[in-house]
Amino acid sequence: SDCPHRERLGYTGDGQICAPTVMMVMDSKEFYRKWIRDILDCQDKVGGHVQHTAPLMGGGGGPGGWGCAIVFVPYAFYKQFGDKEILKTCYEPIRLWMQYLIAHSYNGLVVREEEGGWCLGDWLTLEKTVIPEPYVNTCYFVKSLRLLAEMAIALEMEEDAKKYLALADFTSGTIRRNYFDEKTGHYCEGVQGADAYAVWAGLVKAEELEAHMSALAKKYDTMGHFDTGFLATDILTEMLIEYGYADVLLKLLESEQLGSFLHMKRHGATTIWEDWIGSESLCHPMFGGVVRQFFIGFLGIRQAKDSAGYEKVEIKPLIPEKLPFAKGSIVTPKGEISVAWEKTEQGVSFEIAIPEGMKATFSYADTHFELPNGQKVNCII
Repeated sequence: SDCPHRERLGYTGDGQICAPTVMMVMDSKEFYRKWIRDILDCQDKVGGHVQHTAPLMGGGGGPGGWGCAIVFVPYAFYKQFGDKEILKTCYEPIRLWMQYLIAHSYNGLVVREEEGGWCLGDWLTLEKTVIPEPYVNTCYFVKSLRLLAEMAIALEMEEDAKKYLALADFTSGTIRRNYFDEKTGHYCEGVQGADAYAVWAGLVKAEELEAHMSALAKKYDTMGHFDTGFLATDILTEMLIEYGYADVLLKLLESEQLGSFLHMKRHGATTIWEDWIGSESLCHPMFGGVVRQFFIGFLGIRQAKDSAGYEKVEIKPLIPEKLPFAKGSIVTPKGEISVAWEKTEQGVSFEIAIPEGMKATFSYADTHFELPNGQKVNCII
C-alpha cells in the first residue's frame, strides 16, 4: 500500500515501481499473484481502463505510471519466478489496456484518461513537475508494447510480437518528432529524467546511445542529487546500472543534498518520505524501488536477457571507485545466490556461491568464466 497511516490504498503506481524489488528480496510470490488478480478484477472489462488502486478503486494517477501496472507487474512476476501461466492469464487484459491507450491518444501521443479524472505523468519531482505528461505516458505505452512483445514470444505468438514491436517503433518516431531536439540531443530539454525515459523506452538510436548516456550520467554526476519524480528515479537508476555508470549512481545514493535519501535521514526520517522535501507522508515505499540496483549493479546478480526464473544468471559486478566492499544474497526459485567482494592490495577478492542446477557465468574486467554450481568460488582479480 502507499502508506500505513493516511490513504492506505493499493496504488498501482507505488506498487508497480516497488514490485520487481520486493519480488527479488522478499518472499512475496503469492502476495503478488493475488495482487495481479486484484488488478485484473478492477479493470473495466468493456473499455479496458485500469484503476489507480487495487483491490479497491479510488485515488488519483495516470495511464503510464499507474495503469501500466497491468503490464509491468505480471512481467516482473514472470521474469522473477519463470511462471508462464501468469502471462496466459494477463495477456488478453493487457491487450485490452493497449487498445484503451490507443483510444485515448491524439496524434499518436497518450493525452488523456477517464473523463474528468486524473492523467498524471511523473509525480513528486523535487521542484514543480514540468516533464510533459504525454511524453511520460507515451514512453510507458512504448515500453509496455515492447514487454508485451516479449510475453508474446514466451507464449509462442511470434506474429503478435511483430505487430507490437512495429507499433512501438512507430510510436517511438512520434515521440521523437514531438519531443527530441536534434541540436541539443535532449528529449524535453533533459528535464527531470526525460533523457532516461528515452533510453528506457528504446527511443534513442543505436548510434546516439553512447553519447546520450554519457551526457545523462555527466548531468547527474554534476548535479549530485535527484531532481526526478518517483517514476523517473527508478528508471534513471536502472539505466545508470544497465549502461555501467555505477560511480554516478553511488554518488546520488550517498548524497546528502536536498533530493537525496540521506537528506531525508539527516532530517529525522526513519522511513522513506513520499516526496524529497518531507512535505507529504513520511512513510511511503515507492522511492525505495532503487534498492534492487544494489543487487543487480554493485553485486552484479542479473539474469540473462533470454532467461526467466533465473534459468541463466550472469554475475557482473559494477564496482564503484569509492566503494570498498559489498556483500549480499537473494533467494531465487533455483536457490540462493550470494556474492561478496572486497578491494585488497592484491586486487578485488570475490566469493560467489551459485545453487545446484543453475547456469551461471562470472565477468569482471577482462575475466570471464562459467561458475560451478553448488559450491563457492573464491578468486582475486
